[in-house]
Amino acid sequence: VWGGSAAFGDQQGGAPSQLHDAAHLPVFEAGAARAKQLDVVIAGCARNIGPHLEMVRGRLIMLKAQFRSATLLVFENGSTDGTRQELERWRDTGLINDLLGWDLSQKGRTAALAHARNALLGRAVELEQAGASAHGGRYDYYIAIDLDEVIAKLTPAAVHSNWADAALAVPWSVACANQPT
Repeated sequence: VWGGSAAFGDQQGGAPSQLHDAAHLPVFEAGAARAKQLDVVIAGCARNIGPHLEMVRGRLIMLKAQFRSATLLVFENGSTDGTRQELERWRDTGLINDLLGWDLSQKGRTAALAHARNALLGRAVELEQAGASAHGGRYDYYIAIDLDEVIAKLTPAAVHSNWADAALAVPWSVACANQPT
């Protein structure tokens, strides 16, 4: 997940080219400190991600740890490889806060993803209206993520880069993801 300022990426505002460069360390430390002040919702869709489950689990644990509080919502869409059962275990242990889903395979990929993403956003709004954030107020950000091999390159430094830009003198309301190839 990349966001924040293009100053940390290439000329077109791409991914930070040297996330672990010592010259950027103070900037990412500032981003880490800012992230620890935030209450976020992290939401993603999952379908047949069995081969990636252990890696995804580790990345989600790391991602949630970057924030003051993080509510994790997952929409599972008719998996046939045991994904649903593993996600239920994650919910039962508290990694996932809410597991939504039903089989949308008849809708086609694009329509199914749109439906699932809208369901996740709707659930996040419900939780916020109910005061369900860890601190009883509003969530600061809604973070949509991919729950497959795309998340493999997500690092704490990449997360921190989203909040590293001069303490966000001008707050933004969306961060877009793009993984380097």
